[in-house]
Amino acid sequence: MKRGERRQSQRTEIVLPVEHEKGRGWTRNVSGTGAYFVSEQRFAAGAHIKFILPLRHADPERVVRVTYEGDVVRVDERAGRFGVAVAITSYRMKDDDSGIPN
Repeated sequence: MKRGERRQSQRTEIVLPVEHEKGRGWTRNVSGTGAYFVSEQRFAAGAHIKFILPLRHADPERVVRVTYEGDVVRVDERAGRFGVAVAITSYRMKDDDSGIPN
């Protein structure tokens, strides 16, 4: 781990679509304990959040939706968009198209 680095696990730089309670966005990186995504909607540091990463399966007719919950640890504003860093507290996988959980 680099000096000053607070992440608990290695992140993977990847762009994936994100669905969240306020709209949509895209990831910049994801790890086993956190995620960073960009959105046009503002979030507050400390807020609890739910978001979904729809992942393609080997079967092109199937999409696996991974629903994450976590706490917003940082929000960066740049050019009218917001970078949202989330510490993941739980996740679950589902094979359907049920959308954002309430």
